[in-house]
Amino acid sequence: MLRAPDGPHRAMDCRRIRQRVGVPDELQQGELAAFERSSEAVEFVAGTDTEFVLGSAVPHNFDLVLGSHSVHTTPAALHDAQAHLSVIRTRLVQEGRL
Repeated sequence: MLRAPDGPHRAMDCRRIRQRVGVPDELQQGELAAFERSSEAVEFVAGTDTEFVLGSAVPHNFDLVLGSHSVHTTPAALHDAQAHLSVIRTRLVQEGRL
């Protein structure tokens, strides 16, 4: 399979799900391949029937703020998300669901 970025998409990644896929080196189970920014096509080679997830995106100019399980555009956005999750957790504990 030959895959070229769509329109302005210049960032691409791939994660193997089942069986074998090479891009061009074979991905091991759970590995993630992140590709250099490019407008060139990437060739995927499957040794057998296989499953993999392919993602692409338009690059942005924002510095990213990493949470333990999330990515945000500002420290304030991370703080707001964590506060919101804390409220949800408190409610679930009060309801006996956690």
